[in-house]
Amino acid sequence: MDELLLVRASDCRPLRAAILRPGQPPEASTYVTDDDGQALHFAVKTAKGAVQGVASVLPEARTDGGPQTWRLRGMAVIPERRGDGLGRMLLQAVQAVVQQRGGGLWCTARTPVEGFYLAHGFRREGDVFDLPGGGPHVVMTWEGVGKRMKPVPRRGAHSGSPEGEFADALEDDDAAESPGEDDDELPDLGADPTDLDLDEPPKR
Repeated sequence: MDELLLVRASDCRPLRAAILRPGQPPEASTYVTDDDGQALHFAVKTAKGAVQGVASVLPEARTDGGPQTWRLRGMAVIPERRGDGLGRMLLQAVQAVVQQRGGGLWCTARTPVEGFYLAHGFRREGDVFDLPGGGPHVVMTWEGVGKRMKPVPRRGAHSGSPEGEFADALEDDDAAESPGEDDDELPDLGADPTDLDLDEPPKR
């Protein structure tokens, strides 16, 4: 059985490197705010501890004039598990954190997976733009106003850390899955989104 856990940034980097930055040096899979006290990192693991997917929510405001203050980065799912709902699981965990903290969420997403984010309450901001080595992308944003998200998982949280704090805070919510988030209702995109760690969108 898969488990959604709070982990350290270092636990996410091997999968980031393998899926998002193959053949590049290790520092390419490390983000400036990875170890910030407000950053949270999620991993889906099997019962034997094998990492199947990762995602991070980082305190990074948009540089193109948008108001969102939290950024989804490094979202990656191993190829053989894409289409199993792991991307949805990771995204909902990130959304739960941003819902609790406020400030809005943003990411840069490849155009083929724009529908995935639209199905989860995101909206597209601006025009398509090209990222070097990454192809056409769009900025996607999510505000979460009036939504109730699933609790952040407790297992894997580090004692006394922000992970434990937010697990406790969200545990009291009457969490309800938002409409349209059932796997069977999502568009078949052929793969989970796996390219959310590239450079900044063009400044306005």
